[in-house]
Amino acid sequence: MAYKFINNYETKLTAQATDAATSITVANTTGLSLAVGEVYRMTIQNADASLYELVDVTAISGNTLTIERGKEATTAQVWPIDSIILCS
Repeated sequence: MAYKFINNYETKLTAQATDAATSITVANTTGLSLAVGEVYRMTIQNADASLYELVDVTAISGNTLTIERGKEATTAQVWPIDSIILCS
């Protein structure tokens, strides 16, 4: 697995994500692309960044990101619409 980076990428959830979800729907995937074996490490957070979760994005289809949850000892949690998704 090779980590891929994109500077200053930010979008928002357009649908709630449960704590068991393995995919999330976001407002914008412009600039994102993955080849076989590549992943993005991204952060899902609330507006003031007091809650966050690190995820690996393993696939992109339209505005849907396939994710692996709870990376770097973070906990998978429920994320409401408009939660922020970051990759830097």
